[in-house]
Amino acid sequence: MKRSLNWRVFDEKNFYFVYIFNLTYANAQGVAVQGHLDCATWLEARKSNNAARFEHYVLGFVNGLALGRMVDIWNAKAVKVTNSQLYYWMDNYCNKNPLNDVVLGSVEFADEMTSGAYKKAIRK
Repeated sequence: MKRSLNWRVFDEKNFYFVYIFNLTYANAQGVAVQGHLDCATWLEARKSNNAARFEHYVLGFVNGLALGRMVDIWNAKAVKVTNSQLYYWMDNYCNKNPLNDVVLGSVEFADEMTSGAYKKAIRK
């Protein structure tokens, strides 16, 4: 007998709540988290043409930022931002900030694309 899973039991709202709660708790406790994507790794992968998994990670992360705060990052300016433009922006960010990680760069990207509206939204 085949059983089907109900994938909607743990819906998006619950996911974001748990995700944001965990991030907030980790930051409040000063907990270090391993497995982040640093700028050096990003740049090495992009230079060696082996960055597809990192590009998907950044794309998904920026989409998550937009959904999490309901701020339109991709269409905030007069012209829609493409995936390639995001990757190029991140290349420049990482070249200028080699000790930072891509998560910080993603937040900076979101804020720049929205002319500061993203950081205002996360302060609410």
